[in-house]
Amino acid sequence: MLSLAAVAVLHGCDDDEDNSPKVPSAVKTTFEQMYPNATNVRWRGIKDYIVAEFRDNGAETDAWFGESGKWYMSEVDVTYESLPTDVKTAFQASDFASWSVDDVEKLLRNEMATLYVLEVEKGSEDYNLFYSEDGVLVKSELDRYDSDYHYDVIPQQMPAAVSDFIKLKYPTARIAEVLRQKHEGYDYEVVLLDGKTLRRAYFDSGNAWIGTETPVAVADIPAAVMQTLQGTPYGAWDIESSALWVNDTHEWYRFEMGDPQSDRVERVEILTDGTLI
Repeated sequence: MLSLAAVAVLHGCDDDEDNSPKVPSAVKTTFEQMYPNATNVRWRGIKDYIVAEFRDNGAETDAWFGESGKWYMSEVDVTYESLPTDVKTAFQASDFASWSVDDVEKLLRNEMATLYVLEVEKGSEDYNLFYSEDGVLVKSELDRYDSDYHYDVIPQQMPAAVSDFIKLKYPTARIAEVLRQKHEGYDYEVVLLDGKTLRRAYFDSGNAWIGTETPVAVADIPAAVMQTLQGTPYGAWDIESSALWVNDTHEWYRFEMGDPQSDRVERVEILTDGTLI
């Protein structure tokens, strides 16, 4: 179940589109098996994928395939009213609740968590909000390219060592996304949906686990930890983010503290017993 992941693509795809691709027979076979009632079918080549654009039972759908015929993802237009109750509740309680919902899509992905994407706008700003079926906000991102596709969350092969570790450490978790990027000593960031808890597991260039980050509300942080935080030079600053970190040897809280008088940000780390690191 957890052998696949998504690698983020950070640029547009217009230069990589082919409106008249040669569609392999294996792709057509898989497509016809999955969507026997498809109508108005049009094919496109986008990056390394063959994409079928069509209507399925009245819904506009884009299905992504590899040349071998393997299905990767389907993007299905849905209405806001048809969203799961948990998704609507989460959105209505979010900072984007006052924004206009321009479009809604359901992303079905091979061996990865199903996501709902709400494309929202306010003035000249457009954001994409990615929710799990049970209302967990996986990510929110500025829609810089106004793309009709969400190719950045297409499943790709993940290193076996990373996949095996996740199966052992988080056996019931669903993978929402994987980002491969060199940052602060890690090469892979695996976003997990562990029940309704969002976790981020980090791995180094050798695919070894570095640690896992779980966002935590300030109200849920132990009093001893908060007392230590308030006693630091940054105790009166704004808490921009707070998370519980776990690795092979320790558990600790990490705070990103913002100076209300400037753009300065400082990191504070405190063990679960209140000891300042």
